[in-house]
Amino acid sequence: MTARPAYLRDDSEDKLRREIVTPEGVPLRFTLAAGGDRAAAFALDMLFLVGGGALLILLLVLAFSDR
Repeated sequence: MTARPAYLRDDSEDKLRREIVTPEGVPLRFTLAAGGDRAAAFALDMLFLVGGGALLILLLVLAFSDR
């Protein structure tokens, strides 16, 4: 891999890049998601969890209610 000159580098990308070396000695390189992407993923996860929980409670109430 060749290094780019400093004037061509995007510092924001460099801050998000990580490299982890496994115990077998294999380097794994990846780029972290930006803050907005992570916040959107968290909001979507919470929507699914709260919605699923509410649906489960509704189904339990309907199943065990005396009619």
